[in-house]
Amino acid sequence: MKSYSGAMTLLGIGYLALAVILFLFVGEFVSVLNIFPTVFRFGEPLPVFNERFWSTLAAANALMLALLSFFSARSPGIKGYFLMHLAAKVFTASAFFYLFFHDKPYFAYFLGGSFDASVGIFVLWKSVSGRSTSVAQTDAMQTASETGLQGEVRDRE
Repeated sequence: MKSYSGAMTLLGIGYLALAVILFLFVGEFVSVLNIFPTVFRFGEPLPVFNERFWSTLAAANALMLALLSFFSARSPGIKGYFLMHLAAKVFTASAFFYLFFHDKPYFAYFLGGSFDASVGIFVLWKSVSGRSTSVAQTDAMQTASETGLQGEVRDRE
């Protein structure tokens, strides 16, 4: 589970940074996002906005995901943390793609959907591979205890 815990810690740090950016530097963040439609000739730039209502909610969402990631890293055996994280990513990816195809083709919607889908797949992959590794280690320890080879198994880890 070390790999899963490490990945969740890194995601937590990334989400914390995102929360700060979305709250303090949302205008700059949108300006950077709006470079991509011109460079890639795909989608439209986001309209400029000055109110901060939605950036406050977005920053709060990123902060909750940071805490969830840190809790997942500390207690990888609690599946509820992983499931909440995955549910959040499935919802946001789906919502971004829905908005891209049914509202306005803003590049930021496409990028948000692609990024959140990628993070969701990454979290799922780390959870599955981490749990299978943990199960394999547990099985090896159980077999070793039955055969009296506990020291050898611990030495290999």
